[in-house]
Amino acid sequence: MHTFVDASENGFAAVSYIRFQNEAGIHCSLLGSKTKVAPLRPTPIPMLKFMGAVLGARLAQTLELSLGAKLSTRTFWTDSGTVLSWSLSDQRKYKKFVAFQILDGTSVDWRWVPSSENVAEKVVG
Repeated sequence: MHTFVDASENGFAAVSYIRFQNEAGIHCSLLGSKTKVAPLRPTPIPMLKFMGAVLGARLAQTLELSLGAKLSTRTFWTDSGTVLSWSLSDQRKYKKFVAFQILDGTSVDWRWVPSSENVAEKVVG
């Protein structure tokens, strides 16, 4: 499963795809997506991007449970350097909320994708 996350001042989003291979070849299919409107109070973009990452982690977990099968890999994609650095660093440095929401919830498999290739960018852009 590949989950892309992004945010803007208007909202944040997550989009999940599944990639599988069978005798006919390799296939990719949209599994699900989730969007939320940004809070009314002014919120910094890095925090909105983090909220998008949390949304993506929760979406991936829900989709995996609904599939009824254990996936071999779950990869998360973001164009945010802040989210990526949080996910790749020692979780003891952060408040419990960050460690629980992003790090424990996703098995620390976050990768960077340029904004121009982030499919979640199209949703919140």
